[in-house]
Amino acid sequence: MGVCYQKKKSGFLWCQKLKLSVSHYKYLGIHFSSRLKWNLCCTNLAQHAVKALNVIKKCLIKYGIRNCKAGFKLFDSMIAPILYYGSELYGA
Repeated sequence: MGVCYQKKKSGFLWCQKLKLSVSHYKYLGIHFSSRLKWNLCCTNLAQHAVKALNVIKKCLIKYGIRNCKAGFKLFDSMIAPILYYGSELYGA
């Protein structure tokens, strides 16, 4: 799979043939842009991480957990994988 970016044509290539002519494409949870930008992907992953962080905060408040180690353990196991997913592609 490759990305073709020219002034007249932009899209995704498969075996050197233009298959899709769209602005972005979601594959395995990662948004690929035909203009080789990672803004949409990073924004989407950050939104998912914020949602998970809010769930963790509600649980910590609800059960009265004030242990910092438990909070960091939850962050490392629930938030970090969301943020690091696909980071090898977009260079974070």
